[in-house]
Parts: sequence; structure tokens; C-alpha cells
Amino acid sequence: MPTSDATYLHWVKRFSTARWNLVNSGILAVKWAELGVDPALFEITGDNGYGWGPLVERIAARYSAKPENVVIAQGASLANFLVMGALLKPGDQVLMESPCYEPLYRAAQFLGAELRFFDRRFEDGYRVDPDRVARALTRRTRLVALTNLHNPTGVFLNDETLRRVGEVAARVGAWVLVDEAYQEFIPNARPAFHLGDRFISTNSLTKVYGLGGLRCGWVLASAEVAEHARRVTNCVHGEGVLLGEIVSCVAFDRMDWLAERTRLLMAANRPVLDSFLQENRGCLECVPPDAGTICFPRLRHGSTHRDASELALLLRQKYETSVVAGHFFAAPPGSPAGDCAHHLRLSFGSNTDTVREGLARVSLALTDLCHGAAGS
Repeated sequence: MPTSDATYLHWVKRFSTARWNLVNSGILAVKWAELGVDPALFEITGDNGYGWGPLVERIAARYSAKPENVVIAQGASLANFLVMGALLKPGDQVLMESPCYEPLYRAAQFLGAELRFFDRRFEDGYRVDPDRVARALTRRTRLVALTNLHNPTGVFLNDETLRRVGEVAARVGAWVLVDEAYQEFIPNARPAFHLGDRFISTNSLTKVYGLGGLRCGWVLASAEVAEHARRVTNCVHGEGVLLGEIVSCVAFDRMDWLAERTRLLMAANRPVLDSFLQENRGCLECVPPDAGTICFPRLRHGSTHRDASELALLLRQKYETSVVAGHFFAAPPGSPAGDCAHHLRLSFGSNTDTVREGLARVSLALTDLCHGAAGS
């Protein structure tokens, strides 16, 4: 098991595999045969220097944008990087939420930005407090970065709160970046991009639709910001993979089917999670996710004061089950994990049998841990 200073995605790629996987945070992966792609559509090389035109048009149409507002990226994480590369210079400040999805702040850190954080607190249901955001802003803040649904808690950020964040950010001339990789678990939720030119949305087909292997992500931004982000691709990957962009077009053409597939799976899986949380309320307390495939329960202080990484290790070694220890979502980087150390992120978007068995094994491990605390 790696030490707590391992980066999150490195840990996921190298150390998270287990028979019962509650780490993978997207919906159950779509099989090739399910998508029904006509091989006659395939081309290896074509005009996709800044994204294949039909894919750009489909994204623009789906989100009521213009093609000039769309930047194609290889996944939402690269979309975030393109935005930051377009807007930030070394020494600029970026204000981020805490708990925080680590790759989001790592991108800003890599580009030489100074990181600042505001708290999304358990006691407040992890809601964003615009006044807390305002107090954390400075005249050097260039960007405010959020996730919606919040990663790791699954809490939804509504338009009214986002508007208020935009208002306080505008006082110092900052943009608001909203990573919306999980947002479409909320029916009819609109991209924050529509709230004004200072808002930027990023998204992908990965989390909600089970198509992570396509690496289809995008930015929605004002034409000016989008053009700057488009130019950053020339320094990162040149252009995308045409085959993947063609298949992504097929996915957009089958979006109704993909959305219904997701709805049915979550209708089966969410009651399994809710029952697990209810049955383990003596050891765990949790802000229920508004939607999506992730939640962020914490160990009750009355049952154990142990770090959740101990629980994660016990699950892997004894119960062949993987979860994410909460310290990966702690901020600021390099500081003690604080309250996040008592949390674990559970994902419940896989097939229902895996979710049920994985959570049953977490229950067994919690019994071990809580009984051990009671006897100590």
C-alpha cells in the first residue's frame, strides 16, 4: 500500500485494483456491442485539428451553444488543464473548494498558480457558501474552480448559488470554472456556461454515460476563452484521435438510450447504498449525495478515531475490496488531512451485484474496526 503522499490518479492506476471495486466512480462501462457502431464510419485520419466538426456540432447542439464555444479535449481533466493553461500565468491565485478533487488542483499547481481554498463543510451539507468564497478571494485571484456534482460528496450546486459565486468572483475579475463531469446525473441541469461569459464548464462522456475509454471531453466557454484554450492543445497533444471522436458522435446520437441505461442502473444501485448507510449508522455518518455514483461518509468519532486509510487497507487485505481513503481529497496540499482523514469515498455505479457485495464487505470491515475500537 503506498504512502499518503502518492497522487490520487497514480494510486488509482497502480494500487486500487481489487475483486470488489468501489473506487471506479463512473457508471458501469458500456460494451462495444451495446453502442452499435457501424465500422463503415471509421477513418484513421481526417480534419480534426481542433476536434472533428460533427462532434463539435453535436456538443454545441446538445448544450445550446455555438461551435465557437466548444473546445474538444481528451477527457474532463484535460479540459480543465486547457482552461487553466489559457487563463493562468505563474503566480496567479486559484481559489478551490475543500474537500477537493486532487487532479483539479494539481493542474493549477503544475502551471505555477498559487492555491487558496475555501471550506465546504460537513455540518453545512457540503453546500457552497458564497460569503465564504468572497472572504477567500484576493485581488490576485484569477480563477475559482468548483465541481458539480461535488467530488467527492455528490452534492449538487444550484444555479442561484453559482450566480452568487460569479458575482463575488467578478469583483476581482476572476473566472468561474465548473467541472460538471457528474452533473448530468441531475435531470435537466444546465451547464454553468449559460450563466455568463465569466463562467466556464467542462464535462465528458466518462462518468454519467460509461464511455471513459473514448476520452471524449469538452470545454464550454466564451468564444474568446475557448479560442485561447484551443491554442493550448497545440502544446499538449496536437490533435485528438479521430476514431474516438467518430465513435463519440455515435454516442451523442444514442444519448437517449445511454441516459435511460444510467437511470435504470442507478434506480437499482441507490437503494443498496441507502440501506448500507442506514445499517452502518452506528459507525458512519454521511451527507447523502443528491445524485450520482459517489458519496463521502466519515467514521463516527464515537465509534473510532482511526484514520480511514486503516479501513481502506483492511478492506484490501482481508476483504478484497477497494475504496478511496479520504486523505486524497484533503486540501491544501502538503497539509495534514484534517477531517478528510476520517472519510472514505464509496462509488456505487458498477453492476448491482458488485455494489451489493462490495458494500457488504465494507460493513464487515467496519464491524472489525468498530469492535476493535470498543475493546481498546
